[in-house]
Amino acid sequence: MNEKDREALNLLGLARKGHMLIAGRTAVARNIKRGKLLILASDLSRKTREKWLRDARFYGIEVIEKWDMETIGRAIGKKPVGVLLIADKGMAERLKQLL
Repeated sequence: MNEKDREALNLLGLARKGHMLIAGRTAVARNIKRGKLLILASDLSRKTREKWLRDARFYGIEVIEKWDMETIGRAIGKKPVGVLLIADKGMAERLKQLL
């Protein structure tokens, strides 16, 4: 893992602590309208991935597919998670710059 990936994962942890991050399928589905950036784990099933990509297109949300569920979960201090939504514009921009 390179330095930018580590920094991005640290930012995810900070975003969670700052209540700028929504994690998990149910929570993301409830809040997708206010999302600025959708992060999908690389090991999601094809069907699940396609569903989130459709939703992101519909709401005009940019998508990043990176890391596996285990890595994302560890970064935010939770069990493995496959779907994250960044609700803060500044945090979303910073993550996009890093990745």
